[in-house]
Amino acid sequence: MNFDRIKEETAAKEEGLEFWANKGQRKSKYFVYLAWGRESGGRELLLNVKDAEVTEDVLETNTLPPRNIIEYLNDLKEAYRNLRLIPCQGRVTIEADDVAERSSHISKRQVLAQSESWGTDLDIQYVRQLYRQHGWPDAFRRKDAENAVEELMEAVLDQRDDEWEREMEDWLSDCEQEEWSSGDESDYRELELTIATKHE
Repeated sequence: MNFDRIKEETAAKEEGLEFWANKGQRKSKYFVYLAWGRESGGRELLLNVKDAEVTEDVLETNTLPPRNIIEYLNDLKEAYRNLRLIPCQGRVTIEADDVAERSSHISKRQVLAQSESWGTDLDIQYVRQLYRQHGWPDAFRRKDAENAVEELMEAVLDQRDDEWEREMEDWLSDCEQEEWSSGDESDYRELELTIATKHE
């Protein structure tokens, strides 16, 4: 893991930025990036360690007000439990706040009969149903559910020529991916020291 490069990229992102908390402007040394967004609509999460707040920045759209970290994480947990956020290994998390729950059963045939691109309300409602059939949230059989999603996506691609968007895997260069995957515990200790040093 190349921590010098991470530091350089972080410094480049921070150049010319102002950092705000609910109590006013703060120095950048109190902020840690938890997530870096990509493209318009991507999200960046910044943790303000001084005030225990998270700021969510929706790129090129909106910076949301800082929130208490505990409240933010509890809301995030509930969004996943209620499937307003729908994760799947290797695919972009679906944001489904505006998609109503459906009480009646949805068949795979109904989903495949649609002509619209993937991501309709019916598609999302079907994935929710599929996850719940696989024990979501408390007894989730993840591998079985992922296999069911992959099977569905193959059929959707055949019928509708579109699918649930896959995650971009190029967020790290090939060299960094090798370093990350072959890292050992010392890498994590170095990261902890880097973060601690930044916030002294």
